[in-house]
Amino acid sequence: MRNKNAIFINKHLAEYHAVILDVDGTLYSQPSLRFFMAIDLLKFYLSHPLRMKELFIIKKYRFVRENWANLASESIRTSFSIEEMQYTYVAEQMNTSPGHVQELILYWLHKQPLKLIAKYRDSKLIDYMKSLRENGTTIVIYSDYPAKEKLDALGICPDYVFCSSDVAINCMKPDPKAMYVILEKLHEIPENVVMIGDRYSKDGLAAENAGMDFVILEKFVSRRISLYQQLFIR
Repeated sequence: MRNKNAIFINKHLAEYHAVILDVDGTLYSQPSLRFFMAIDLLKFYLSHPLRMKELFIIKKYRFVRENWANLASESIRTSFSIEEMQYTYVAEQMNTSPGHVQELILYWLHKQPLKLIAKYRDSKLIDYMKSLRENGTTIVIYSDYPAKEKLDALGICPDYVFCSSDVAINCMKPDPKAMYVILEKLHEIPENVVMIGDRYSKDGLAAENAGMDFVILEKFVSRRISLYQQLFIR
C-alpha cells in the first residue's frame, strides 16, 4: 500500500502540460467543513424529530457513494446516469422515493456547504494553480461530485471541469475511465499530466491505473506545509 500522503511525481509541477485536481478534501479542508455541517444537521433534525429518518437517508447515500464500486455489481445495470442509479438504490434501501433522496442530497450535500466552503479553502494550493495556469499549464478539475458551484464559491476558474456523472464517464474513482476521457480531450499522454488529490484509494489509484503521476495531500490544509515545500520548490 502506498503512503497515503506523498508525492509520486518525476518532475517539477510546472513541467507538466496539465494538472488534474480533485475538489472535495483537496481544494478545501473537508474534515473541518464536515464537522460544522454535521452540527447543522443535528440541530435541524433534533428540532424536527419527525423527520429524523432523513438523516439516515443522507448517511446511507454517503455510504453508497463511497462504496459504489462494490455495490454496483449487486444492482441492476441500466442506461441511467450513475447519480440516478444511486438515488434509486438508496431509495429502495430506505423505503422512499428517488426524488426524495435527490432533494435531500442536493440541499444538504451541495447547497448548504457552499456558505462555508470558502472559509476552509486551501489558498496556497489554489494560488499556485492560478500561477501555473497563467504560465501555460492546463488546469483540470475532476470530481466524483458536481463541482461548478463549489468552484465558484472557492474562486477557481479552471480550463476544464469533469464529473463522474458526466455522460462520457458515468463511473467513479478509482476507475481510470475518466482519466482516459480527460487525456483524449487534452490530446495528451499520461506522462505529461499529474493528478492532485487527497486519497490514494480514489485519486491516487485512478491516476496510477492510467499511468499518470500523482500527489496525495493531507486531509487538513494546515498539515500540508512541509509537503508544499517539496511540491512547489522542487
